[in-house]
This record gives sequence, C-alpha cells and structure tokens, in this order.
Amino acid sequence: MSTEYCGFNTTSWNTNLNGLLSVGWEIDANSEIKYTGVLLRSSQKQVQIKGGSTDSNDLENTTRLDWKEREVISNAVSGEHTFDLIDAGETMLDWSLNITNASRDVPLRRRYKYFYDDGPGAFRISTRTDGNLTEYGYMEDESRDFVVNLTQATNLFGFETDIKAGAAYNEKERSSYYLTYHYNMGQVTNRDLLFRVPEVIFGSVNIDPNGIYLQSLTRAADSFSADFKNDQAYWQIDTRLTDTIRISSGYRYEDSEQLVRATDRSTLTPILVTQQIESFLPSATLTWEFADNMQLRFGYSETINRPDSRELSPARFIREDGRTEEGNPNLQFAEIKNYDIRYEWYFGDSDSVTVGVFYKDITNPIEYSIASIGGEGQLDTVANADEAELSGIEVEIEKQLGKYMNRDLFLKANTTYIDSEVMRSAANFGEVTNLVGPMQGQSEILANIQFGFENIEHNEFFNVVLNYVDERVYRLGTNSRPDLIEKPPFELNLVYSRDIYTAYDRPVGLSVKVKNLLDEGAERLQGSEIAESYDIGTTLSIGLNYSF
Repeated sequence: MSTEYCGFNTTSWNTNLNGLLSVGWEIDANSEIKYTGVLLRSSQKQVQIKGGSTDSNDLENTTRLDWKEREVISNAVSGEHTFDLIDAGETMLDWSLNITNASRDVPLRRRYKYFYDDGPGAFRISTRTDGNLTEYGYMEDESRDFVVNLTQATNLFGFETDIKAGAAYNEKERSSYYLTYHYNMGQVTNRDLLFRVPEVIFGSVNIDPNGIYLQSLTRAADSFSADFKNDQAYWQIDTRLTDTIRISSGYRYEDSEQLVRATDRSTLTPILVTQQIESFLPSATLTWEFADNMQLRFGYSETINRPDSRELSPARFIREDGRTEEGNPNLQFAEIKNYDIRYEWYFGDSDSVTVGVFYKDITNPIEYSIASIGGEGQLDTVANADEAELSGIEVEIEKQLGKYMNRDLFLKANTTYIDSEVMRSAANFGEVTNLVGPMQGQSEILANIQFGFENIEHNEFFNVVLNYVDERVYRLGTNSRPDLIEKPPFELNLVYSRDIYTAYDRPVGLSVKVKNLLDEGAERLQGSEIAESYDIGTTLSIGLNYSF
C-alpha cells in the first residue's frame, strides 16, 4: 500500500490578549491592602490532517477543523498587617479574597473522514456516523477563595518559636455541555458526490430531507455540572532547639465535598457522584546545621490528590491535541506519603550545591490508559491503580562565574533520577497490558542547564536554557498492545529582557523569547511502531511592557 498519503500535520493560529492591573494602599508602616486584576484570553484556530492505515488496512484521511477560545478573569484583594497581639513578639496577619471566572468555548469543530477507494483511485468520504461531525462545546468555572494566616513570634519554654495558624475556604462551580451533529448520507444516490470536498458535498443545494440531512447526535451524557467545596485549617510550630537544630511540625485539616451530576452513556440514567474527603495531614521537618554553611534536612509529609470533576464525569471531552478523553465516576482520591533527605552546602554568596534523596508511597494513584470505542476508534480513560512507589535522587548546583562588562554571569544545573513502579488491577483498568510497570507520565531522568547573566542596574537578564526530559509512558496500552511511549524534544530556549528607555519616570521593558531553537520534534511510539510524530517548530516572541 502506498505511503504517500500517510502523515500527521497540524497548523495553528494563536491570538493572545493579557492584562494586569494592580493597585495598592499603604495605610501606614504596618498595614497595606492591594487589589490585583488579571485578564488572560487566547483564541486558537487549528487545522489537523492525519493519514494512514487503519486496523482493517484501509487507507484513511481525517481532517479536523478547530476553533477554541479560552478566558480567565481574576479579581483579588489581599492585605498584610503587623501588630502586637500579645506581649511576646511581633504578630503578622495576611489575608486574601479571590474570585475567578474561567471559560473554554468551542464555537465550531468539524471533522471529516475519507477512505481510499481502489476503483476510481481516489478518496471517498465515509458515510458512517463518524464520517462527518460538527460539534460545539462550552465549559465554565467560577471559583471563590478566602485565605487568612496568622504568624506569632514568641519564646516557648525558653525556645525561640514561630507559631503559625490559618484557614482557607474554596468553592467552585463548573458547567459543561457538548453538542454533536452529523449529516446523514444514507440516502445519497449520486455516488460521484462522495468523492468531492466537504464544501461541495454539504453545500446548500445538496441538503434535502430525501438526501443529505442534518441529524443530532447529542446525548445527555455529553453534559455535566459539578460543585466543589473545601474547608481547610492548619497549625505549625517552628522551633529552634539549639544553635544548630531547628524543627518544624504541623497538621493540616481538610474537609471537602465534590458533587458531579452526569448521565450514564449506556443506560442514559442520571448519575450523581459524591466524593467527600476528610483528612488530617501531618508534616515535619528537622534541619541540622552540622557545619559552617552546611545543613541536612529530614522531611516527612502526607498529601492527597483529588480527581478533577472532569475526570469523575463520563462525559467525553476532546483535548487540545485532538484526543478524546472520558472520565470515570468510580475514581478515588490518591493518598501520598513523602519522605526526603536533603544535603545543602552554601559555599558562596550565591553559590550552592544541593543533593536530595526522596521516596513516595502512593495509594490509589490515578493513571490514564487507552480504551476502544468500537468502530469509532480509541479514547483515553482514567482509573485508579492499586499502589505505587517512587524513589530518586536530585542534584542541583548554582554558581556565580564572575563579571563581564558589568554583568554578573551565572550557571545553574539540575538533574533528577526517578525510579517508579506501579501495581495495577484488571478490575479497574480492564485489559491493561502491563499490570506492573513504571508510572504513567513519569520520566526516569529530568535535567536542565541554565547559563546567563544579569545587570540589576538596567534590569537586564539573559538566559540560555537546555531542557532534557526522558521518555515516559504517555498512555497505558490495553488488549495486549504496548504502552504508548512519549519522547519529548530536547529543547534549547533563549530569553532576554531589559529596560530600553524611560517614559514619565517609568521604565519601558523589552523582552525576546526563542523556544525550541534546535527545532527538535516529538514522537510517540507503540512498540517499535511510530504512532505519532510531529514537528513543534521554533517560536519567536517579542514583547514590550510598561508599568504605571
């Protein structure tokens, strides 16, 4: 079979609009209040053409036309206050109130699928349900957060101590719907029409109740709504026991409830997912300054990882890369126990070496796998594994290299090695190929090197950054198929910024960013076969900023 029609090409047009407004009021030397408003808006038009052989050895060509708009509007008020609450030391109070609205709008998405017809030697549009689809989608989040923290310096039983306490409240409301339509072509008698482009096939002259007609494929399962509430409170005591030993310990209490209202895709019966979590999460850190400019840190903490409402909903969702994703109402939250030891050596004003060893024990880790959806291809789904273990070592170095033309030269390097193993069950994942293996999404080696200079007087900064991310399991394979392995690109990025002139006593800044200068591509492998391979390209962005 000829491969001239095989490949994967994506072209995107992006438009971004960002805004920031910050206003502060310094009431006196001990109190200030600040308002911060943020607007982030991005629009993307994308065309994706994919060609290749299907499981039935048919040569297929699929085109996806996408238009997406995303927007975040945030309004936050915060305050910092210093006073003497008790006659023991300075008291600090900080608080914040934040209201955020985020939306993702898909005003139009179209998908067309053609198969190669050996008879006339041309591509013919598929008359199956998934041969042509027109879709619309919208998702909106509104969240409200309130946080208050109190820090009291005191002397407790003769030891220098900081006592911290705080509380937080968060609530979020989410609504999402997805509409799908299809041009039914079952009554088309003019077979030559099927070899034409979509603009001709679905032109107004061909739309007729007895020929091609629009049919809704929208199901109740394509929409869901969710509510989330989280109450938190914590306390922490940070005490210097001796001149060389300091200990910090505390507890965080969380009480959260997440409700997801959806519809079962098979039975079309309503689903109400209720996930209520009450947790007491301890943490402790012991710091031992055993020599000049050297110290050891021993840490332990417990954390939880909640599934997102979209992951709990069975509604199908098309992600930015075009892959279809479906949630799982049976997901449980993951519990994580963290252990770490860090050696830190500060051998100069800005020079340091850090070596850390860590271990994580995870119960119910959340992982993504590939599932079949019959004749419609594949989608990504999510489930809980039984348990996972991660262990590794991290080394970080920061070194000042001296001066050149009034610029401070520096070098930073970081590398991490991570070994992970996950135990999964067929009861949760179905026909997953590997019940034991590395954690989905976790690379074994991560490394980056950063070289640059800075000139504080002119607010000038320059960075050359090399990033390496080892291959990782992108999605777990099922039905005896290998895992889908992702090989991220080796990236060389440049960032330069400085103030170029002053207007009305305020600096005007210039920034230049070049991403993926080596023009490295990315690919995903399934076994020895390349499942996806694509060029990312080199991105150049130039910006001007002015603060007033």
